[in-house]
This record gives sequence, C-alpha cells and structure tokens, in this order.
Amino acid sequence: IEAHEVKSNIYSRIRQSFFRIHLNELIMFFKQFFTLTKAGIPLFKGLEIVTIQTTNRNLKKICIRIKEDLLEGFSLSDAIKKYPSVFPGFIVSMISVGETKGNLDEAFFNISVYLEKKRDLYNKLINALLYPVVLVVSGIIVIIIMVSFVLPKFVTVFVENEIKIPLFTNILLVVSNFIVSNFFILVLLFILSLFMSYVFYHTKKGKYTFDLLIIKIPILGQLIYNISISRFARVLGILY
Repeated sequence: IEAHEVKSNIYSRIRQSFFRIHLNELIMFFKQFFTLTKAGIPLFKGLEIVTIQTTNRNLKKICIRIKEDLLEGFSLSDAIKKYPSVFPGFIVSMISVGETKGNLDEAFFNISVYLEKKRDLYNKLINALLYPVVLVVSGIIVIIIMVSFVLPKFVTVFVENEIKIPLFTNILLVVSNFIVSNFFILVLLFILSLFMSYVFYHTKKGKYTFDLLIIKIPILGQLIYNISISRFARVLGILY
C-alpha cells in the first residue's frame, strides 16, 4: 500500500562499523572472483568456491546470503547492494555494468585494481602522518603529566623557600589545580564531546563542515585534498 524510507540510526551505524571487512580481504575476494570467471566457471559455482575459501566469518555469512539471493533470482549487483558498509556504490555500479555488458571478469579485475590502489594510498598516508601524530599525542601526554603531577611538587619547593612564583607559573598552577580537581569530569566531557562529534559528523551538514575544516588545515589539508582529487579521477576513469 505504501513504502517509507528507513534511515539508519546511530546504533545500526555503530553495529555495522564492527562488522566491516578488511580491505585486503575484499581485494582477495574480487581477485578470486576474477580468476574464476575468467576461467569460465559459472557465477554461482564461483561464489560457492569463494565462500569455502573465505576465512573471514562476516564475509562468509554475506557470501551465503548472496548465494541465497541468487537462487531466488536476484542479480549479483542487487544482491550485494544490501550490504553498503561492505560493498559501496562504486562496486555495485561496476558489477551492474559488467552484468549488462557480459564481462563480469573485467569488472572484478577493475574493482580489485581500484581497491589495491586505494590500499596503497591509505598506507602512504598513514606512513606520512604516523610520526607527527605520535609526536603530538606524546607531547600532549607529557604536558598533562607535567601540569597535573610534576608542577605542584615544584611549587611546594618555591613556597617553602619563600621564592616569588612567576606569573606564567601561577597560571599553569591554576590550570593544574583545575585539571586535578575535575579530572573525571573532564574525562567524561571529553568522551561526551567525541560522541557528539561522531553523531554530528554523520549528518549531512556535519560531514560537510568537518570535511571543510580538514581541507583548510595547513599542509595536511592540501594533502587530503590532493588524495581526494586523485580518488575522484581514478573512479571516474574506471567508470567511464
């Protein structure tokens, strides 16, 4: 009689994030599919072989459900469309085109190449950012330890020897006392702010705002911008 779009809530998104398939496993999945279809093995039989060889439990469950959908008459693209957290729209589109043109093996090959380049790009990005991130995080931890535990002990030495405490040290001392006396409240506020940021980010306006801020970060923003442009060009080139 009527149909309504069911939008995913926070709980479903968090649950899906725990069941994501690792990129390496997806690459192997489509490489196996490419090899089997290239050898002339029928799609359903190939899916059975891939299901047996898959070691990831979540991916194996998805493969079994896709097999059931194929038996009910669904196309492969319609079957995998039900799992957007594992197979994004790009993969669904590639498989749909492969079905239409009758060259699924080529579609599987293009998908595996795209995923491999995506993995290599992520690895380069992680390697480039790992060192500065470690420095920043360790620096913040050292500052918190200094302000919270070390500085108060030095202040007692100044007081006992009747030495006038400098203005900057007084400011740090006030901050230190505030952190120590409200430590658990600050931790809870930090966790709450992270959760609220996560919720806001998954709205249309929130995602746009966060991405805009990230692109405006000096050096890092330009790097992420260039990576996004390269991904856009690669996807558009493959689809074209």
